[in-house]
Amino acid sequence: PVGHFADQAIGWAKENEVTKGCSKSSFCLNNKLTRGQIATFMYRFTGQDDDYYESFLGFGFGFELPDDVEDGRYFTYPAFWTQFEGLMPGCDPGFCPESTADRAETALFLYTVANRYWRAFIYRDAFR
Repeated sequence: PVGHFADQAIGWAKENEVTKGCSKSSFCLNNKLTRGQIATFMYRFTGQDDDYYESFLGFGFGFELPDDVEDGRYFTYPAFWTQFEGLMPGCDPGFCPESTADRAETALFLYTVANRYWRAFIYRDAFR
C-alpha cells in the first residue's frame, strides 16, 4: 500500500520488470523469497534475457541444468545463469529453487552479482 516503507522500491522493481509480483494484483509483501525468485530478480535486473540460455543449448557447451530445475519454469534461465556464472552456490543435491534463502545467502548473492555486474547497476537507466 502507499505509505508502506517499501512502496517506492516495489514500484521501481515492478516498473523495471525486476519483479512481476506473486500475482497480477499483488506483491505478497511478507512472503519469504525462494532461491529461484532471488535468482530471477537478479537475472532480470542485470539485463539477462532468455537468449543467454538458448545460446548455450544451441552451441552444445555441455552445461546442464541442475536435476531439480525443471525446464520451462520462471526460474529455469536464471538458475542456469547463476550456476554457469558461479554467482549463487547450489545446495545439496542441486539448486533448490523452491527453498527459501536465508539472509546470508541473499547477501552473498547480491554481493557477488554487484561485484561482477557493477556496470549494470550504474548504467542501467542511462541507455534506456
